[in-house]
Amino acid sequence: MKKGCFFGFLCICFLLSLMGCGKKDEKRPSSKAGTPAAEMPAQPVEETPEQKQARLQKKFDEFKSYADRNPDDISGVTARYNELKKEAGGTPLEVHIDRVMTNSKTAFERNAKDAYESLVERINTAREKYKSEQLLPSDMAEKYAKLASDIESYPSAYRTTKWWEELQNIKKDIAAEADAAKVWAESKADATREGDAGRYKEAIAKLETFPQEFRSSVWEKERQELLKTYQEALSRREETVKQEEKLEWKDLFSGEPIENTVFNIKETDTDRWTVKDKILVCDNTAGTDDAWLCTPKETKWKNFVLEMEFRFTNNGSLTICVHGSPQPDKPDYFGFDKKTITFADFGPNVWHTAKIRVRNKKIIIESTSLVAPLEGHCDREDGVFGLVANVGTKIEIRKIRMALYPEK
Repeated sequence: MKKGCFFGFLCICFLLSLMGCGKKDEKRPSSKAGTPAAEMPAQPVEETPEQKQARLQKKFDEFKSYADRNPDDISGVTARYNELKKEAGGTPLEVHIDRVMTNSKTAFERNAKDAYESLVERINTAREKYKSEQLLPSDMAEKYAKLASDIESYPSAYRTTKWWEELQNIKKDIAAEADAAKVWAESKADATREGDAGRYKEAIAKLETFPQEFRSSVWEKERQELLKTYQEALSRREETVKQEEKLEWKDLFSGEPIENTVFNIKETDTDRWTVKDKILVCDNTAGTDDAWLCTPKETKWKNFVLEMEFRFTNNGSLTICVHGSPQPDKPDYFGFDKKTITFADFGPNVWHTAKIRVRNKKIIIESTSLVAPLEGHCDREDGVFGLVANVGTKIEIRKIRMALYPEK
């Protein structure tokens, strides 16, 4: 009885399990049965002509708005145009899309041109202003270089246009002018320095160094004028020297003792002006006042030329005095207190030649190394000639000679 009941219980459990599997299978159909309808992708709904027109109109409005707001972003406008053109090609909107693109290109080109013309006008105005101000070439070179850099202010959006290429050509022209100005400044400075010193041949040679490539610049006219000036000055100078060599020259010092010369030494200066090894030396490095050497009061030189060979042996200066008081102890000597020959002009331990020309009440001191000729006027018909070694100076003179100009 117990065994039969147990067996029956097992049968009932088995049947119930079979029934459960069947229900489970109904809830979980096998993969072979296919995908449930709920998980199937939605089928696209076909767009009506009206809907397509509305969508394209919206995109067109956005495209036009962007083009209007960004006239300089021609690349961005072009990208949007190409995208919209693909969709709207063949539709009534196509002609409007093309018109917007055409207008954008026109506006872009106009803006690029306006920016170009504005920049060029500003640059050209500055160039003319600099020329009218007659700036030094060195200053001009700096300002021209600044103008060349100003071209970089041209908006980057326009640098795909022909106007950017034009600006590059202008930049090259400005750079060439800047280079020419710089080179001319150097050539002119060198030539002027040589010319002022009376070395006109050297000055002319300096002017000839101005490169051929720059001779079409604004500086060429000035170079030609300066060249002509120096050539004429050279001709006059050569004629002057030629005539001076015909004069009767007299040595005032050529190595003899000072007492055998025409010069007098101020009593307090005898220990400072001496002759050593046939060289006239003035050592005033320890002095507290100027050391004088001058011709006697009987001197009546009216128009004369004097030439001397000298060198500084330390940092000092020498004052040339002419047509002053006939006595060295008088304070009213006519001297070049602002026109002294200094160490800075000559440098140490190099022999130089200087000429002092006194003619028709005009005094010119000219040397092979002077930065500028020393020039002044005398207020007396005749008088003495003197050399003043200033405090702190040591100078050596190995020759002094003079000649009188003939009376007219």
